Parts: sequence; structure tokens; C-alpha cells
Amino acid sequence: MCGDTKIGPKSKALLALEESLDSRERAFLLALSKKTLRQCVESGPLPEVLESEKSKGLLLENHCFVTLRIGTALRGCIGSIAPKIPLYERIIESTRSAALEDPRFKAVQRAELDSINVKISVLTEAEALHYESSEELLQQLVPFKHGVIVRKGWQAATYLPQVWAHVSDKERFLSELCVKAGLDPAAWKEPSTKVEVFESLSIG
Repeated sequence: MCGDTKIGPKSKALLALEESLDSRERAFLLALSKKTLRQCVESGPLPEVLESEKSKGLLLENHCFVTLRIGTALRGCIGSIAPKIPLYERIIESTRSAALEDPRFKAVQRAELDSINVKISVLTEAEALHYESSEELLQQLVPFKHGVIVRKGWQAATYLPQVWAHVSDKERFLSELCVKAGLDPAAWKEPSTKVEVFESLSIG
């Protein structure tokens, strides 16, 4: 069923990612994101990470997204897919971009800072799905487990796994993701459209 919410076991990639970031490193990255948010909104310099603080987990090169919310309302969400930069740098840049450059929102204001909740999503490496029909594609998607990327030519868009909480139907999920990429809603059914999945580790 398209609305099936069975998540199933974690992938080896997600388990490996969880082992690569211990609780101290996760807390450090969340604090770094919150500090970045405050300093960029207050027009201060972006935080610097000392060499002594750059533990192995902070140097991972996984992609990430930073999501800002006030209550349940989205206030900004930007991801970093730049190649070969350490995770802590991605989080600084993604936080700054989510606060100041998300085209869906005005820049975050100083008066909002104490109300904003920050969540970091660290992504596993995306894997391309292989299928012969749109029905096979739908069968492979696991709501709430898979984040999804659609690509066609130079156009692409990403939904994090938590988007399933708002769009639980698989066909609608893919259609709305195609629209986000600037494609026709039915583009996910076309052989020239590539679909990739990933999982994410949430911090915050």
C-alpha cells in the first residue's frame, strides 16, 4: 500500500553513521548550529572550530540538512551537497543559509531566535533505485525510512524522511517532489527520471 508506514530495520549505512558520531559529537554539532544561527542573525562572525575540537566525527563528509522551526511551523530548511568538505563546515553553512537565504521565507529576525528549534539531519550516501515500472518503484520506497532524491537532467530535488509525516502517500510524495524540482508531477514515472534514496540521522 502507498500509505504503508512500516519502517523496517536500519540499513548498514545508517548503523555505521550512528557509530561514527558519538553523543558528545552530536551535542557539539547541535550547539554549533545554534551558535551559528544566533551569530549570523545578529550580524556577527560565524563560529570557528578549534583544531583540538575537530574529532573524527566532525570531519565526516556526509551531506546534511538544517531545519528551523517555530513550534510546528517550518522557518527554514537548507541542505549542503558540496563535495569533500567536513561535516562541521556543512552545518555552519547550512544553518546560515536556512536562516538567511531560504527563498520561501524572510530572513530570521533577532526577535525570533529564542523561539526557534534547530534540527540537523545527517544523511547516508544516496543509493539509486533500479526498477522496471512505476509500480516496482513504489514497492521499493519505505515511508519514514527513506529520504528521496529525484533527478532529471540538471533538475533535482530532495525530501527528507520526515516529510512522510506530512505526505504519507507514495505517489503524492513523488509527485510533489517532482514539482519541487521544477518537473511535471508525473515525471517520476518517466524512464529518464532517476530516483535515489537515503536515510538520515537526526540531531536535535
